[in-house]
Amino acid sequence: MKGKTRQSKGVITQIGPEGVAELVPGFLESLRDRGLSPATADARSTALNSFLKFLAEEGISRAQDVTPRAFAAFRGYLDGNGMSVNSTETYLNGVRAFFGFLEGEAVIFSNPTRDAPIRQTPPPVPKTISVPDVRRLLNAVSTATPVGLRDRALLEVLYATGVRRAELLALRVRDLDLDQSVARINGKGRKERSVPLGDHAVAALTDYIAQGRPKLLYVDANVCEALWVQRTRRRQSLNRQNLCHIIRKYAELAGIEAHVTTHTLRRSCATHMLVNGANPLFVARMLGHADLSSLKHYLKVDIDDLRNTHRKTNPGK
Repeated sequence: MKGKTRQSKGVITQIGPEGVAELVPGFLESLRDRGLSPATADARSTALNSFLKFLAEEGISRAQDVTPRAFAAFRGYLDGNGMSVNSTETYLNGVRAFFGFLEGEAVIFSNPTRDAPIRQTPPPVPKTISVPDVRRLLNAVSTATPVGLRDRALLEVLYATGVRRAELLALRVRDLDLDQSVARINGKGRKERSVPLGDHAVAALTDYIAQGRPKLLYVDANVCEALWVQRTRRRQSLNRQNLCHIIRKYAELAGIEAHVTTHTLRRSCATHMLVNGANPLFVARMLGHADLSSLKHYLKVDIDDLRNTHRKTNPGK
């Protein structure tokens, strides 16, 4: 008997004996409709591809035939492939979201993943670099060339704002208001926010836009909207690999032993602001976080920080 098709919230879903695989595209479409980032959608898709492979090996094809025991067996399947606890839980969360969607669409009567336990692991200690290391990183850039002007401006903006990698790469010239020292950031879930740039970032951007960027472009500066460009005819804007190479290059020149990434500088920006007394609400808003709980991943207070704070506040005096 062929299954029936129904339209719900703009997503077509299959009801009946159709296989799990036929239901996945509707779920992924719903993620796009909700405005989830491409990275999140890709992660969900990867998790479901692994789940489909597991179901095929178990001889399970219908969503209605997936039981809590089968979901628990999938956890063992992932563990058996040498996956870390965090990665396993990420995959399982993708499958949980999928079955939550199917239950909401009335494709299944009961979500087999609802009562499955979630394993918690201690979060890793956030990696940051010190203020002196940040200065060494920035000073490692020679601004005698157009590329140097670009790289100095890029690093200044990254540290001053704490923006995410994708947000940094997506910046356009028209997103900047250098007179007001702010940048308009297009963040996760298509949420827009304005962040302050600071004097050093504004000065570096001014030099780059006036003297560096025009010399890197093969086209008229008004034709290309991307802020960060490279000297190539094939692709004018910087990509993720370019950015990683730039940060790694100057970290090595500065003699910084720690592995420095865009997220390292994002965490360092937040940590340095919080340790120096910035309002957590302001920092959370600047970083694009919906609530304060996310800041616990950025703030690492060591004993020297505690001594300095104690000395300034003089408790018990």
